[in-house]
Amino acid sequence: MIFHCSKRFEPQDTTVIDSIPVTTVSRTLVDLGAVVAADRVGVALDDALRRGLTSIPLLGRHLARLGGHGRRGAGVLRALLEERPVNYVPTHSEFEALVAKIIDQSSLPAPRRQYEVYEGERFIARVDFAYPELKLAIEADSYTWHSGKQEWKRDILRRNDLRVVGWEVYEVIWDRLKTRPGVIIRDIGQLLSERSRTFRKSAQKEG
Repeated sequence: MIFHCSKRFEPQDTTVIDSIPVTTVSRTLVDLGAVVAADRVGVALDDALRRGLTSIPLLGRHLARLGGHGRRGAGVLRALLEERPVNYVPTHSEFEALVAKIIDQSSLPAPRRQYEVYEGERFIARVDFAYPELKLAIEADSYTWHSGKQEWKRDILRRNDLRVVGWEVYEVIWDRLKTRPGVIIRDIGQLLSERSRTFRKSAQKEG
């Protein structure tokens, strides 16, 4: 078991939950990098951002105040924030974060995250990753990450709706992500090329 003890706290570093004094989420994220790997801090960071428990500007201010004192973990969080612009959209699960990571580390163009698809003014769906100009969606699809069978069924219907309005949906499953991530990158690259050719030919015909 790993323990981390911080001895210096300022008033803005602490809060009270159920009568128990604890460090704030922002301060905890700063300290977390001293005891766990950077990818685990990244997962915790995305979860905190997604739930609105902190923000990138707020974390930046915490680092400006704490990072200059040789604080362990500050460098880890600073590096993670440098990868996330102020308008960064966090992933919705650790699985989705892993999909984002292999795409970011590849030569593929960066997709839009948590993209909302509309047909005219009608909302169709929100997808995990999207290349809107090519109507290509990438979905992190695992029964494990759904809250139940009904939600899993709703996702199937949602993806059917996407396909009806012309979107291609590529579904990433957990086993393939863990064992053959290169195949996922190859598949997405091939789909991007195919969709690009299709859209280019369509534009030429219309012209």
